[in-house]
Amino acid sequence: MYISTLASHLQLNSSIRSLQSQLMDAQKEISTGRKADLVAALRDRAAEDVDLRNALADANEYKGTTDIVASRMDSMQAALSGVHDIAEQMRNTALTSRDSVSRHYLQQAAATALDRINSFLNGEVGDRTLFSGYQTNVSPMQGANTVNGATGVSPQQAVNQVIANLGPITDAASALAVANGPDGVSSIFNDTNSNPNLRYTPTFYNGATTGTVGARLDRGSQIDYGVRADDPAFRELQQGLYMLSSVPSGSIPDDAYAAWQDEAIKHISAGFQGTIDVSAELGYKQSVVADASTRHDATIAQLNNQVANLEAADPYETSLRLSQLQTQLEATFSITARMNDLTLTKFL
Repeated sequence: MYISTLASHLQLNSSIRSLQSQLMDAQKEISTGRKADLVAALRDRAAEDVDLRNALADANEYKGTTDIVASRMDSMQAALSGVHDIAEQMRNTALTSRDSVSRHYLQQAAATALDRINSFLNGEVGDRTLFSGYQTNVSPMQGANTVNGATGVSPQQAVNQVIANLGPITDAASALAVANGPDGVSSIFNDTNSNPNLRYTPTFYNGATTGTVGARLDRGSQIDYGVRADDPAFRELQQGLYMLSSVPSGSIPDDAYAAWQDEAIKHISAGFQGTIDVSAELGYKQSVVADASTRHDATIAQLNNQVANLEAADPYETSLRLSQLQTQLEATFSITARMNDLTLTKFL
């Protein structure tokens, strides 16, 4: 009888390679907990697995978006809280500063408050400004004493020029005329001054003037969550503060300053209430984002479970298969070793 040792060796080598491949797949399943060959294992359910994976990727992307938006809104809320506190402090200070000594400090207190408010409104998160609308690479607020290159004047110079144009302030009536009359201080902050360079936009504010920042929270939900630094609340607050920072208490008669001070307090109070309203609206939008984030967490958990049910390898079945493959491979190696030890003498 003729025995083809070459054919036997080839067959054994093929068996060894197949067993080694299966053994590696089993070891992979043990280490990852997932089926090694999903297409072969899932068969007709492979398309379902792909759909679940795509849905999971979408859910994770929307979850990432809600987390980013939530972080920005938290920073915006913190900035608004800072502005609100400054407004409250200045309102109370202005209301109680009625004698010549306490009034003396109002001008510097107002200037300091303006600098602090500008700092809050120029806040950034991840190199994106928070209160510039969609122009997120621009700091919205011009420093009070920094000349704006677009208009050639600083905000404080603009206010001083308007007051000088309509002055002098000699009594309560003239004080109110400078504050609210044609081309008065109010015309700066409502953008109606006949000189475009003496308007809030663009001398005081450098950001976008239309639209707000938005984000898609899921396929059917879009939210506009931005707050711009040119909001009426901030304009009112700044108008009152610039009025106090521009006119020292001893520079005009007491009755004129009293009227000027009361008008400034009116605007500061309006700005104070306005920041509360802006903060409340932002808070509502924060709750919308938080709800969306919670939904995404639930969806991601559900999809992960469904994917796991399809892709997960049974650890007990895999362990049993691994043991069987190891036994088969050892037996195949043993046969190969015995065949390699065969000689013609031993065969005869």
